[in-house]
Amino acid sequence: MKIIRFQVGFLGTNCYLACCERTAKCAIIDPGGNEQEILHQIQADRLTAECIINTHGHADHIMADQPLKTALAVPVCIHRDDAELLLDSRLNVSMFFGNGYTGEPADRLLTDGDIIKIGEENLRVIH
Repeated sequence: MKIIRFQVGFLGTNCYLACCERTAKCAIIDPGGNEQEILHQIQADRLTAECIINTHGHADHIMADQPLKTALAVPVCIHRDDAELLLDSRLNVSMFFGNGYTGEPADRLLTDGDIIKIGEENLRVIH
C-alpha cells in the first residue's frame, strides 16, 4: 500500500491517500480542508477514490468531506461513536473557530474490527 500525506486545513492536519498500488484505488483519510489539492493529487496519480474515512469527527478532520463526496461520488465513513459530530458544529468544535461547519450524515458507520476494502488491500478499523 502506498501512502500519500498532506497537511490540510486551518490546523495543518495530516490527511492521507491510502492507495492500492495494483488497482490505483484509494481511500481519503481525514480530509480537513484543501479539497482542490487532494483532488489534484488523485488526478495526477490517476487514482480512483473509493471512500472518505474520518478517524474522528473534529472539524480539522472533516471540513472537506462534503466537497470531496460531491466531486468524487464516494461514501463518507466514520466510527459510530463520532457520527453525530458531522452534524453539529458545537460537537465538532468548528463553531469555536468561527466557521460553524456542519455536514451530512455518514454513509457508513464503522465499528471496531470492520474491514474497509481499498482495491486489493484491506484497512482494519481499530477503535
